[in-house]
Amino acid sequence: MLDYAGPHEFAPNESTRGVGEHPHRGFETVTIVYQGELEHRDSSGSHGVIGPGDVQLAAHKEWLCDLPDGHTAMIIAQLGGVRINESLIMPVELAVLDREGTQFRVDTETKASILVITGGPIGKPVVGQGPFVMNTREEIVEAIQDYRQGRMGNLS
Repeated sequence: MLDYAGPHEFAPNESTRGVGEHPHRGFETVTIVYQGELEHRDSSGSHGVIGPGDVQLAAHKEWLCDLPDGHTAMIIAQLGGVRINESLIMPVELAVLDREGTQFRVDTETKASILVITGGPIGKPVVGQGPFVMNTREEIVEAIQDYRQGRMGNLS
């Protein structure tokens, strides 16, 4: 699941902003901040304040990133138009690369910024609904019931 929040300006303010209490189940979160600060807290135990250039990974997880043959790769253009191999993507557009091969070409004529995300295929079915990503519809229903009945932790 990719929940991409593109660039957004917030005027300086003393009040707290955020998405409020929200559950996570069946996926790992990665939060990246390019400017300013962001406080993130969720029912999985992830919490922290991150600033420019920081990356917040889900609690108790280790992340390694490379692009071996067979992995899925996605590229998001964040600033400027970018040509990925032969396809042009514009800001806030997503390119999904073939799983074959280990290299791709990036060309640009102006200043640009991209986010590259890669990972090995999980080889299982994927079912998503709201903040839940599971393998079956039954697991989604169970996750929703667990959340509604307070069995996923809380942020009191």
